[in-house]
This record gives sequence, structure tokens and C-alpha cells, in this order.
Amino acid sequence: MDKAQTSRIRVLVVGSLDREREQRYSEIMQFHVLEQTSYQEALARIPMTVKESGPFDAMIYLVNWEKPFPAPLDERLLQPLVKAGLKFISVGGAGYDRVDIDYLTANGIIYANNPRTVMHRTADSTAMMILMACKAATQQERSLREGKWANRALKAKNPRGLTLGIVGMGNIGSIVRHEDSLHEAFTTTAERAHPVFAPSEEKNYEFVSLDELLARSDVISLMCPLTPSTRHLIGRSEFEKMKQDVILVNTSRGPVIDEPAMVDALNSGKVLRVALDVFENEPKVHPGLLAHPGATLLPHAAVLDDTLEKENVDEMFANLEAFARTGVPNTPVNLV
Repeated sequence: MDKAQTSRIRVLVVGSLDREREQRYSEIMQFHVLEQTSYQEALARIPMTVKESGPFDAMIYLVNWEKPFPAPLDERLLQPLVKAGLKFISVGGAGYDRVDIDYLTANGIIYANNPRTVMHRTADSTAMMILMACKAATQQERSLREGKWANRALKAKNPRGLTLGIVGMGNIGSIVRHEDSLHEAFTTTAERAHPVFAPSEEKNYEFVSLDELLARSDVISLMCPLTPSTRHLIGRSEFEKMKQDVILVNTSRGPVIDEPAMVDALNSGKVLRVALDVFENEPKVHPGLLAHPGATLLPHAAVLDDTLEKENVDEMFANLEAFARTGVPNTPVNLV
């Protein structure tokens, strides 16, 4: 796309588009809105939409999470758009495990995510969940609701002097490490195959291998993306390498952990407590987790707050505008 391009790009919006935003970008974008439907319904509607209203340069999903989401975004679903010349897709959020990035790249299509909207929200909730698990906050609350007072047998842990292992030292992991309540308490080890910055000279922080992180950490927090290489990154052999009474926190994606193996590690006492915002088969939760008193469970709600939706759409449109003007969005996942 020519950086000096002045003609409007044609954008397929899946979801609903408010009039104010449509008018704001009308000089550089022409919109066609398609109702959000299930995957099977979208398979029928997309070819018809391309035939009647296409072609489209870009497609964005303004997702209503109360409605069915047409996932995965794969060749079968996207092929009619791709054949007609699609060059850009964005769904929002940081994760892209439901998008076939290899297929998009092979066909010259850029995918952009929204990392800036969610990274501080996820980091805040991760820090909260780490401290809740250390202090056995969920378990103490349950004791109170049962008419009891403080349960001193719960093995609450003082985080000061413990080692926090961060699996996935990207934007979110780095923010978590610098959370005041954690930075002053934990010694931090981090695992990432390809760090995006040089290891810090601070004495309480170092990069190590995953095996070393598992062996040394008192608390392990997962903040890596879900990819083929990270699916079941934490399985039975990894649990065996962990310390006794380890605490495990996951705010990344559920399938990063082998869930039955985690339940067994909890039941055996190897894992003292878990704090989870994500699950392997969402929205279903393993019954062993629901039943275990050492589990703090949130319904993939770490990023939810009163300003999330607006900021998510703002970042998506900032990416779309950058693509319209320069051919490259602000936060591309792939390069073509």
C-alpha cells in the first residue's frame, strides 16, 4: 500500500459500529457492517457479503462477548475475503491463538493485536492473584463465610524472600515484575527463549531456563502466549520438577497447562495453591479445580473493568488508521 494513498480503504466490520466512530474515520475508511454470528453461520455469510459488497481491504471484529464468536479465524472461514484481496485483520485483545497467523502471513495479510489495552490490566490482576495465593486470601474468606475466624493452618506465605518465576517475560511479565508490592518482596527469575531486552543488572532478577525456573521458584506465574510450542508447556514432568508447596498462577491461556496434571499435583499436595483466570476448556472448568479448597478461580476476567471496551476499540481503530495511512499497523503480530 502506498504511504501517500488518499483513497478510502474498504473495511468489513463484524459486530456493531457506532455512528460517531464511523463519521470520524469516513475520510479514509468506508465501512460495511456484518452481524456477529457463530462460525457455521459466518461460513455462509462471508462469501455472500464479499460477492454483494466486497472486496474489502481490512476486517475488524468489534466483539460482543455475550454472542457466539466465529472462531477459529482459519483458511476455511477467511478464504473468500483473502481471494478478494484482504490485507489486514484485527480482533482485539493481546492473544491470537484462535487466528491462523501462518495462513495470513502466507497470503500477505497483516494481523494486529491490542497489547496496550490489556497489558496493565492483566499485570494488575496477576499481582493481585499472586498475593492472594501467597496469603491464602480465598481460603480465609471461605473460612469466614463458614462462620469461622482466621485459619492459621492454611500455610500463608510471606512473599519477602521467596522466588517468583515468571514464564514469559514480555510486556505483561515485565510490568508484573515492577509492581511495587512484588518488586520489593520477591527475588525474580524469568524464562523467555528470546528476550526483547537485555537482562537487568538488578540483583533480584535474572533470566534462566524453564527447568531451572521450575526448580528454584516458590511462586510460578505464567504469562506466555498460547502457541503450538507452549501448549501443555506445564505438564506432569514439569510439576515433578517444581518445589514442594509451590504456588501456581495462570493469567495467560488455559491450555498452557495440562489441567488434569495440575489437578493431580494439587491433590497430591505438591502444589499448595493455584490462582487461575484461564482454563483449558473454557467456559468449562475442571471439576477437580472447582472442588479443591486451594484454588482461586476467576472466569477469564482479569482485564474486565469499566473502561476496557472503549480503550480496546480505540486501540483497534488506531491500528486500522495506521494501516490505512501507511500500510503498517502500530502493533503487528506478523510482518508480510
